Amino acid sequence: QQHQHQLQSVPGHLSKLVQRPLHELPTPSLVVDLDALQHNLQLLDGRVKAKGMVWRPPIKAHKCPMLAQQYQAHGASGVLCLTVAELEAFAAHGLTDLHLANVVVDPDQLTRIMLVARRRGVRRVRVNVDDAEALRALAAMAAKWEARIEVLVEVNVNHNRCGATVEQATELAVLAAQLEQRIPKDGGGVIFMGISGYEGHTPVLEPELKTKETQASHSILAQVKTRVQAAGLPVNVVTGGGSSNYMDALSTGVLTELQCSGFALDDNLYHTKAGLERHGHRPAVFVQTQIISVPSDCSRAIGNAGFKALGWHPFGGLAVPFKHLRSDGAEVVTSSLQVVGLSAEHTKFTSDPHSAADTAPRRGDRVLLLPGYMDALGFAHRFIFGVRGGVVQHVWPTVSDRGWF
Repeated sequence: QQHQHQLQSVPGHLSKLVQRPLHELPTPSLVVDLDALQHNLQLLDGRVKAKGMVWRPPIKAHKCPMLAQQYQAHGASGVLCLTVAELEAFAAHGLTDLHLANVVVDPDQLTRIMLVARRRGVRRVRVNVDDAEALRALAAMAAKWEARIEVLVEVNVNHNRCGATVEQATELAVLAAQLEQRIPKDGGGVIFMGISGYEGHTPVLEPELKTKETQASHSILAQVKTRVQAAGLPVNVVTGGGSSNYMDALSTGVLTELQCSGFALDDNLYHTKAGLERHGHRPAVFVQTQIISVPSDCSRAIGNAGFKALGWHPFGGLAVPFKHLRSDGAEVVTSSLQVVGLSAEHTKFTSDPHSAADTAPRRGDRVLLLPGYMDALGFAHRFIFGVRGGVVQHVWPTVSDRGWF
């Protein structure tokens, strides 16, 4: 039934690709290796549970409710959204435990948050705050709509994005608790749950420096927790971390919840530059491109996936060829293809012109590219193809058509 439900929102020409081989997919296509995905999910879930913690994956990279459900089936506690549009879309697709890890000040967007919280079946809506005025506005809107909104005070843990200082965060926690006490029976309002901090400055640091910076960030969270508890308030949630530093985040003993998702798909940034290959993770996300042009000397090849399909981010860099297939699906084991550039709709490969004829690129070949950074491309794809053993098992729609609004 779930399989039939997900295909109802997939065009017929794409739903017919289920049980077809990988090399028959249209290109450029976003592909997830289901075996590698399962391996990565089980690996992290075991490590998190061994520390007595939970994990909540951000969905901003893939924007796919069915993929989020896969994460939950492997132990995730809920989902983490960054925009109100994501919050609405994932609630509409049956996700019930939702954290909007962002600060919202626009009245219309606050109203939309309340409508999600009042939606049938939604169990939790959690929102970040880092300012007293924003907190009061959130509380007033929750009271107006008779919605219960959990609040986390966002702390600046040296990332210097959103977030309050240690002193400000303590004051906000006290204010949130005071506002909670004013909620009438069966009424709406804000409920103080804890604190949040994101170490977004650590992803591509060298291992020793990453450990040091993670510890420094968690020390800030620990200071806030101690101060809030000294004010007589429970701190039920301390959430932070990310895929790039999750091993360090697990070892500090500060967090109750880990925010990470990139580990599961393990693009080139996470696998190589952030070092997840050292911790046993496997690349699970690829963009399949088709070779459409090869000169007579085979010194280069052109694929039909450009930066609009592959994205671009300075941390992730260019995509990396992972597997080279002939048009019939046979693998070219000793391929010399390397990505040297991207145009809007084209991948620029170089190839060793001295390669043997049976390894040189040909028109019609398929190349699986490990993308630089999933966050820079997921929003451009309307569908994700789940593949196991070279055969398409799922066609999952994304909510990328929702944009930011």
